[in-house]
Amino acid sequence: MVKRFLLLLVLLVALLAGCGAPPPSGRIVYGLTLAPTGIDPHVNASSELGIPLTSVYDTLVYRDPETGDFVPGLAERWEISGDGLVYTFHLRQGVTFHDGTSFGADVVRFNLERITSPDVASQKARFMLGPYERTEVTDEYTVRVHLSEPFAPLLDAFSQVYLGMASPAAV
Repeated sequence: MVKRFLLLLVLLVALLAGCGAPPPSGRIVYGLTLAPTGIDPHVNASSELGIPLTSVYDTLVYRDPETGDFVPGLAERWEISGDGLVYTFHLRQGVTFHDGTSFGADVVRFNLERITSPDVASQKARFMLGPYERTEVTDEYTVRVHLSEPFAPLLDAFSQVYLGMASPAAV
């Protein structure tokens, strides 16, 4: 757990390195009221880590804070089938992770299969997917998320860091 937390801090320092002058002490101190359960948004459920994890993981969609509308993130656009059982996401092209891994439909499928795997034992992310059945890759930058029944909060779930996309190589 300590190694993971230190990894998060190193990642945050690396991300913030280009944001102006480096901090005088060369480190970042982030105050938490509780000890984090971990830094993997697919596994852990600590709301304490929402802000730093949002600096590390991108989501398929975002929620505009002023209008409350869903806006593009890693997905440029999406459609929902008339029966509410299939969400089709058209993904951004030219996106790479910090480790050089390309982002695309296979990455989305990897992340959703990881989240729903009993081996991962997700504390929160799995439940945010509701009646998730499977992810179908239709081409390099298009995925269809299939549900067993309509689930209105799915877009909101995809805007949360707990369903953020991680590099399969880094996982």
